[in-house]
Amino acid sequence: MHVYKPDRQYYIYQNIYIGFIGIMGLLTISKMILTLIPQQALSDAILVITMVTTYHQKNYCFALLGLFYLLYQEYICVYLLLGLYQYNMSIYDENDPPKVKATKLFVLMSSIIYLLNIWSTYSIYREYKKIVFDLKRLEIQ
Repeated sequence: MHVYKPDRQYYIYQNIYIGFIGIMGLLTISKMILTLIPQQALSDAILVITMVTTYHQKNYCFALLGLFYLLYQEYICVYLLLGLYQYNMSIYDENDPPKVKATKLFVLMSSIIYLLNIWSTYSIYREYKKIVFDLKRLEIQ
C-alpha cells in the first residue's frame, strides 16, 4: 500500500497560512478596539473563521471561498484608499482625531495584509487541489 506524502512546499505554505491566521486575528481584535469601522472588524472575524475552517478541513473549496472573500475585502480597502486620494486627503494628518488616524492607517495596513494573504490562500488552494488530484490518480493506478 502506498502512503501519500505531500511535497515539502505544502508544509511551508501551511506554516505561512497559520501565521496569516494569527495576523488576521490580531488585526481583527485591534480593529474592533481602535477604529471607526466595526463592520470591517466583523467582516475580518468572518474571514478568520473561514481561514481556520480551511486549515482544519484541508478543503480546497473552503480555500477558494476564502480567496473570493479576501478579494472582496481588498476591493473595499482599495475603494476607501482611492476615496482618500480623490478628495486629496493624506493618510496621516496631524489635525485628524485619533480614531480617524487609526482608521486610515488600518485601511492601508489591511490592504497590504490582504494582498499577502491572497497569495497565501491561493498557494494553499493550489496545494490542497494538487493533493486531491494526486490521491485520485493513485486510486486509478
